[in-house]
Amino acid sequence: MGALIDLSLPLAGGESDWRFSFPAMGTRIDVAGRGGDPAAIARDSCALVAELESLWSVFRSDSDVSRINASTDWCPVDRRSDALLRDAVELSEASGGAFSPLVGALVELWGLKGARSPGAGGARPAPTPSDEEVERAVRACDPSRLHRDSRGRWRIAGDEGPRPRLDLGGIAKGETADRLRDAAASAGAEGVLVSVGTSSIAVHGSRRDGSAWRVGLRDPEGPEDSWGSRVDLARGSLSTSGALLPGAASPFARHILDPRSGRFASSGIRQATVMCASGVLAEVLSTALVVGGADCVDEEAVRRWAQERGVGCGWEFVLMTSEGPVRSGGAPWAPRSD
Repeated sequence: MGALIDLSLPLAGGESDWRFSFPAMGTRIDVAGRGGDPAAIARDSCALVAELESLWSVFRSDSDVSRINASTDWCPVDRRSDALLRDAVELSEASGGAFSPLVGALVELWGLKGARSPGAGGARPAPTPSDEEVERAVRACDPSRLHRDSRGRWRIAGDEGPRPRLDLGGIAKGETADRLRDAAASAGAEGVLVSVGTSSIAVHGSRRDGSAWRVGLRDPEGPEDSWGSRVDLARGSLSTSGALLPGAASPFARHILDPRSGRFASSGIRQATVMCASGVLAEVLSTALVVGGADCVDEEAVRRWAQERGVGCGWEFVLMTSEGPVRSGGAPWAPRSD
């Protein structure tokens, strides 16, 4: 799938002093900013991402995620993995199951696993699964199968049907963007924008002229390299999730699965962008909106989670639907004017 966010918009006109990019997590990471020591920030960013990828990648057999998938015993994990797993379980409940960290069984059933692997490019889709296969995979996606003990160890319970598969996917990218942003700020960057895979954004400070960072949002009905609107992100994090049109040429045009039904999202929302204080929360909410719309989000559960984590619980959204854009009252959104 093509980029959902156009980085050429916020970085045009010399609005940052430095910029670097590098491949990681099966995608590309872009960091742009001003102030600080760019060489040191670049070096530390690459090291940090390598460390996080070693914990959360489903394509590394020794990662915490892969070890949990491969074992029926309790698995000790890094404290950062423990925190992210707890977030995943709690926010799955807050989304009414529209987001699940155990969606891996469905991803594999529908042939999307190969499409997500690094260098997969032209991977071919799997045959359409039967209703019975879908039902079994849905049972494997139940987050209640993911257990934690008092020592912070994790395991997946249940031996019937397809083996549940943990896949932290997007929320790992949102967490990575936040950590890169915070590390750059701690290293002296006065303003920084981080993009992980063009759909996960985290910012600190401002552009050179003191204004908010401008992020171009893709037009879901236009070419892959077109943007149709923008948001001005002054702080925090942003995530965009998209369920592209069913008639698109790519066999993976519809890539977001509904863990509750086992089929592709059919809410009518083609693209959802969420802005809030946490990259993890933004990832979960943008996915949940595409899958089930705003009604599936338990606002009280989100508030409890945010309070426990010490982050703000407020969030804004921009939805692209067949009827046109829909946005929350405080969303800093504007249509393209040229």
